[in-house]
Amino acid sequence: MVIDDDNDYHMVDCQVMERYEREDDITNKHRYVVKIDVKKTVENATSFHDHYLIIDVPRGAIEFIEKPYTSDVFLKNAFRHEMKLPDEIFPKPE
Repeated sequence: MVIDDDNDYHMVDCQVMERYEREDDITNKHRYVVKIDVKKTVENATSFHDHYLIIDVPRGAIEFIEKPYTSDVFLKNAFRHEMKLPDEIFPKPE
């Protein structure tokens, strides 16, 4: 989820729990309920972990990002085809 603090954007990990539609807002019709886990350590000693459910989050505030090495490019059985380019398309060195 993207948080805008006076146009200073921060990315926060969240889990989408639910998606619903708001009929009264045509431009941002899809809204979400997201769960955010907050872990903090205070003065290198005390740490705490809180969960927050945030409702009515517009779609524009969420950016979906794939986890590293999970896209289809990294599949072992992904289709790969050798590219053959004719030598004639390249300029000849002088």
